[in-house]
Amino acid sequence: MSMIDEKTLTRTLTGVAKTGKYVAGYKEVAKSVKGSKVVIASSTLDDSELGALQKTCDTAAVPFLQLEQSSVGLGKALGKQFRISALAIKSPGDANLKPILESIAK
Repeated sequence: MSMIDEKTLTRTLTGVAKTGKYVAGYKEVAKSVKGSKVVIASSTLDDSELGALQKTCDTAAVPFLQLEQSSVGLGKALGKQFRISALAIKSPGDANLKPILESIAK
């Protein structure tokens, strides 16, 4: 699991939600990994789903971030009132993805 500051994650994902494009939900993310800037998974995905998603990301050369937060935390960080188990950012819009990508590199 990668470490990223919760405030930084919330700021970035709020910006993506307002000005960028993203795909939410495990099934939709699994179908649309190719062409994504980064894929983010919550801690509530089970090991088989997590492994399959990470393998798909590795094959497509897309950065993958597993959070310590639950799907409720990922939904709140995105500014939604529902749970989000996985998220693929297609276009960041005005949001800065650099902090997220740096946390993956560590």
